[in-house]
Amino acid sequence: MLLPMEVLYRSDKCKTVRYNSSNEPHNIPGYNDFEKPFGQQGSSNIWRTHIAIDGGGKCQWQLNSIKVSFKIADGVSTPVLVPRTF
Repeated sequence: MLLPMEVLYRSDKCKTVRYNSSNEPHNIPGYNDFEKPFGQQGSSNIWRTHIAIDGGGKCQWQLNSIKVSFKIADGVSTPVLVPRTF
């Protein structure tokens, strides 16, 4: 069974503040993550979805990573690594 794609966008424009062990603030790139389900193409065995490489908006989101996973018969979730091809 194909699980929803996990998508992560990053932004250098919209930062997030994190604190270290000395309670000093540090700006890190903002992030926006979500799951995107696949849709079956007709009655075939082809499943697909669409995502934007450039998420845009006021933060100028850029695609950082995607993760595709599936469950095999015994219920174990197995991630599939997809090389960056864009």
